Amino acid sequence: HCSLQIKALAKIHAFVQDTTLSEPRQAEIRKECLRLWGIPDQARVAPSSTDPKSKFFELIQGTEIDIFSYKPTLLTSKTLEKIRPVLDYRCMVSGSEQKFLIGLGKSQIYTWDGRQSDRWVKLDLKTELPRDTLLSVEIVHELKGEGKAQRKISAIHILDVLVLNGSDVREQHFNQRSDLGPGGG
Repeated sequence: HCSLQIKALAKIHAFVQDTTLSEPRQAEIRKECLRLWGIPDQARVAPSSTDPKSKFFELIQGTEIDIFSYKPTLLTSKTLEKIRPVLDYRCMVSGSEQKFLIGLGKSQIYTWDGRQSDRWVKLDLKTELPRDTLLSVEIVHELKGEGKAQRKISAIHILDVLVLNGSDVREQHFNQRSDLGPGGG
């Protein structure tokens, strides 16, 4: 095996040194490798672009849309009395209204507030999100830096992961979904 690897590395080295070199069997070797690996011999095609609303309905697969307009219940001593058993609920401190983010690939990210009357709007923040991803988030202003160098920035806090890269994860336990986002796991 070592002599074969050395020969292959020497060949790679020669091709890197002289880019005019060509391997006449390259197409044949490529086809044979793809066949052995069970990979279809097709050129990659850019996914068709779609509008965020259509993609949203595709990702939620017939889920009743009204649930996306539900607003969280404010935690008070009165509402706390109604929560039984307590361990079946999650409480979180929130700095703004819940929004939904949908990723159509890289920086093509749109936001929606959950009301049917409102439309998806392109997110005006520099970030990326995997294609076919739907998140429940809040967008808040945070202070970064100290003293005179301190400035206000916008930050996205992920509240829940609903669909990740085309996989619907809503049926998973909240703890498992929490592990899917950045900083999780």
